[in-house]
Amino acid sequence: MGDFFVRIDDLSDYASDFMIMAGASNTSIGTLRSGIGDLADCWGTDAAGRAFFAGYEPAATDTLGCALQMPIQLGTLASAMGMTYEAYTGTEAVNTTLSTRATNA
Repeated sequence: MGDFFVRIDDLSDYASDFMIMAGASNTSIGTLRSGIGDLADCWGTDAAGRAFFAGYEPAATDTLGCALQMPIQLGTLASAMGMTYEAYTGTEAVNTTLSTRATNA
């Protein structure tokens, strides 16, 4: 059986990176929301223009709904990674203390 090595410090770094992405995606969503809002009259405000836009509006609304979840999901992932890092390092600290006591006893 081979050695098992956990690159736990990388997990902490990834958690930070995902939190940064969550913030960046939140900013991008504002741009997306504005852009989709600007599309409403791009084919005109008459009945034909509104009817043409109606063909695209459901997809645009769906896209915005999915995008709104990005910062939430990325933040949740970052938090879970952070908690995993804390749990792992805490367990390792306890195990080190216990093994040191057992060796020195």
